[in-house]
Amino acid sequence: MATYQGILLHLIFSLLHNHDPSDLQLTQVLPEIPSQLLVSLVRSCLKRRMFFYPSILAQFKQGVDPDVFIWLGIEEVKRFNLSLYRVCGHARICDTKLLEAAPNFSPRGGPRSPGGRLLSLTDLQFAVPDSDELWHATSDLAAKIAGSEAAYANDNIEDKWISQTARVLQPHDQFQWI
Repeated sequence: MATYQGILLHLIFSLLHNHDPSDLQLTQVLPEIPSQLLVSLVRSCLKRRMFFYPSILAQFKQGVDPDVFIWLGIEEVKRFNLSLYRVCGHARICDTKLLEAAPNFSPRGGPRSPGGRLLSLTDLQFAVPDSDELWHATSDLAAKIAGSEAAYANDNIEDKWISQTARVLQPHDQFQWI
């Protein structure tokens, strides 16, 4: 996870360093190397199913790992995923051949449109992260997590996944509202 986070930070700095004017979708063209990094990072995350809640949860051993560690791990992945989604929303790949050459591991399937995003809301098959209140908790975080039965499981049912909003917010890959 730390390696992925480091790559994402590099991509964010590349976007900040890029001074090209934005287009109507408020995106910026990434240079060649950061474009390759972004495509590879998204492809790797999709291949590892990092955007799919059951896969995120499967990385932890319930009953062995303390609930607070499971909750922290899940929240870390969710926040990384949303950050990567935002970067994909602000970045355009310098060469569309990079998108054509990359295998598509997305659950939405089919070929990507040339102007389409690397990630779509339909790829985000997990619920929104918990409120910042728990993140800012002091030493009583473990007690708060233990006090609510499997807090990480109850709020992550499929009906609450971000991908469920895609039908309304992104019908047929039209203008990207989020």
